[in-house]
Amino acid sequence: MIDYEYSALFLKDSVDKQLHIYYDNGTGHITNTDLYAEDFTLKESLCSESQLHFGGCEAGSVEFKIANSGISLKGKTINVQMVLNNHTNAPFTFGTYKVQNDKPTADRFGRVITAYDAMYDIINANMLTWWNALPATFSIKTLRNSLFTYFGITQKATTLPNDNITITKPTLEKVSGKDILHAICELNGCFGHIDRNNQMVYLTLGEIIEGSYPADDLYPSNTLY
Repeated sequence: MIDYEYSALFLKDSVDKQLHIYYDNGTGHITNTDLYAEDFTLKESLCSESQLHFGGCEAGSVEFKIANSGISLKGKTINVQMVLNNHTNAPFTFGTYKVQNDKPTADRFGRVITAYDAMYDIINANMLTWWNALPATFSIKTLRNSLFTYFGITQKATTLPNDNITITKPTLEKVSGKDILHAICELNGCFGHIDRNNQMVYLTLGEIIEGSYPADDLYPSNTLY
């Protein structure tokens, strides 16, 4: 559920929705009038594979088309917000993203912008030098704190079930940020996610409620069904 005071407005018709995309520390500003055919897509997933498994750490993304101003946004950090029904005092924040692709449309009248959240840089980073600089033994908590200090990203305060497990560092020939973060999350039965405030959060599945199933001693009774 979205923790936003005006979230109900997303489900209503005839609601004025004004998109605001800021870049260059807020000096650059993209609005609805700059969007090409009002095209905007947000993608988020904990695990997009065919089978769900713990440890997923996937980057969220936004994609939109804007009129071709001739100014490339590639490499820039953008902050995406939306104002609903003129509630300018409390805009909905989609998050902070870094533009990876800025390509002209086929007709050259617009550009397609694709940007990813901070998870993109983490999972695609070569972490071998960082890994080799770690001490010979460390706890899971020390490992994750060191990882996010390296990227300058704040973790939402939490205690993971296996934070206190001590690891003896093996010798590795290569290791990526995804390898490290996936291992941390898988060991703790959770998923890694960058939230809308650009913080690292660890998400777990809700409590599994047992359904109604026949008793073991009824099967394979002929009268079971």
